[in-house]
Amino acid sequence: MNWYYAQAGKQEGPLNDAQLAQMVAMGTITAQTLVWHEGMADWLPYARVSVEEGLAEAQPDSPHACTECQRSFPAQDMITFRGAWVCAECKPRFFQRLQESGETASQLVYAGFWVRFVAKFLDGLILAIPSLVISTLFSFTSSPFTNPSAGDDVNFFPLLLQGIQQLLGISITLAYTTWFLGRYGATPGKMAMNLKVVRPDGSPLSYQRALGRTAAEYISSIILCIGYIIAAFDEEKRSLHDRIADTRVVRK
Repeated sequence: MNWYYAQAGKQEGPLNDAQLAQMVAMGTITAQTLVWHEGMADWLPYARVSVEEGLAEAQPDSPHACTECQRSFPAQDMITFRGAWVCAECKPRFFQRLQESGETASQLVYAGFWVRFVAKFLDGLILAIPSLVISTLFSFTSSPFTNPSAGDDVNFFPLLLQGIQQLLGISITLAYTTWFLGRYGATPGKMAMNLKVVRPDGSPLSYQRALGRTAAEYISSIILCIGYIIAAFDEEKRSLHDRIADTRVVRK
């Protein structure tokens, strides 16, 4: 792909991807420099252009996580290259590695179905512990509620206890998954398998999105687990809840 950039009111170029990276590393092309390549409708500031996606307009006030230091900065204070957002402080190190290896930190390696299955199984083992404790406690308190007027055993009380038990189990799962995804980007099961849940650009999840993804996971499970299975056939290994929450599961 041939790139052109504006300097002192003149059009410069063409540049290939490697040359473009070098110009950015040298500071010749900054976040505000207008750039263009064939297929773009108009010239845009470099900070709003993604090489990997062709054209990705970022909201000026939208924060992004730096792929090097993981700190968040406004988009106008960063540069983006092949989908990677890099802060000004990390820019020299980022482009030095790019020139040496040709790789960027943001090249996501999507986790396959089976490694995700193992991670999910490990999380299930962990969640089985509080589930077993709750089940044991409720087994001691479970007894039929007798209706004296009817003289028959009415099973309202055991059903109520069963409902409360299931509600507690769901709440624990929601809290467990949401907190770990929002705090660390991975549950303990995913950590054990070196996996992480991120946004399409590699940025971390907010607690709100983590909660939404966790809630959406129930949809994947109630439809005969088809929502999980489709990850084996998706080009980005997305399950149904990944599609709903717009997330990706990647290898660290």
